[in-house]
Amino acid sequence: MAPHTILLIEDDEKECSLFADYIGSMEDFVLVGVADGQASGLTLLVEQHPEIVLLDLRLRQGDGTGFLAALKQLRLPFKPLVIVASGLLTSRTEQAVLRLGADYCIGKDNRDWSPRGVIGILRNFLPLVPSGAQLRANEGAISPDLQEAELRRLISLTLARVGISTGDKANRVLVEMILPVREALKKGAPPPDLKNTVYPLAAKQLGKSPATMERSIRAALKSAWKTIPPDDLRQYYDFPLGTLEDYPSPRDFIFNFTSANFCGCAVASRAPQDKKD
Repeated sequence: MAPHTILLIEDDEKECSLFADYIGSMEDFVLVGVADGQASGLTLLVEQHPEIVLLDLRLRQGDGTGFLAALKQLRLPFKPLVIVASGLLTSRTEQAVLRLGADYCIGKDNRDWSPRGVIGILRNFLPLVPSGAQLRANEGAISPDLQEAELRRLISLTLARVGISTGDKANRVLVEMILPVREALKKGAPPPDLKNTVYPLAAKQLGKSPATMERSIRAALKSAWKTIPPDDLRQYYDFPLGTLEDYPSPRDFIFNFTSANFCGCAVASRAPQDKKD
């Protein structure tokens, strides 16, 4: 029998290591991904379609409630079992996350909060977990085209969180540019040349000139840095914010925003800073 697949979404590196080591010693469970933020967790969910998600409410980027709300918006042909953990789990919080679609909540001050305790809880839920065979049967529905469509949707929704709304033409432009950058970063390849590679590809896809696309991105970034509270920006762009006159260049924003939100890394990498040109 194939092991049950788990996605861990947690921003505490020590806890990630403990869970990874313990799950790695099991024969009937396997860890298929670790993320420390809302968007990177959703990205791994789309790619790996795990049977079980272990979700912390407090994350480096976004939060667990945002993850649950976004999960409802994705058009996936399966629903994983979601176990939510919180260091400050009140009855009100528990009711809220259960309404959002979580299956079970556990406080981190609970004596069962440990890799061994959580796996013990999971065993009680196994009858409710979609079987590996069922998920593999659904893989025909989780086609590469569907994965890409849901990634596009996820990137667009995350851009809206930093003030670049889904109706803004810059949102669509940035989606087309973030996708190839994400692929390169995930493979550990050198960052693609935006000017000579990414801009022309996006221009062909959208039927716009590179100059027009860059102008729309700059205008959108200037507006976002003017209107979105800094604390909200830092949820998805945890880099030096500068000022309205010193908002990030399109290059810095694309590389930093992509690495922080869509690469499924436990710790987001930092792109080299780039002056606005």
